[in-house]
Amino acid sequence: MANNSPALTGNSQPQHQAAAAVTQQQQQCGGGGGATKPAVSGKQGNVLPLWGNEKTMNLNPMILTNILSSPYFKVQLYELKTYHEVVDEIYFKD
Repeated sequence: MANNSPALTGNSQPQHQAAAAVTQQQQQCGGGGGATKPAVSGKQGNVLPLWGNEKTMNLNPMILTNILSSPYFKVQLYELKTYHEVVDEIYFKD
């Protein structure tokens, strides 16, 4: 694995500018898979970037297909709308 630090490559560009350039390149090329979305709360300082495909959730296609086609997901889990309902389903499952 190559170390591309500015000291070794002779590049004096600050790290945050280099990271912004990489992000911009990924967005132009369609890479990166996700977009940065602001947090739901009013705190703009605590923004978490989302990475990956929002539809496939970076799951293997075969696993995703099996989950989505399972009767348990279609009947019971599909009715749950919040994260807390899913956690309760896991915690209180008989």
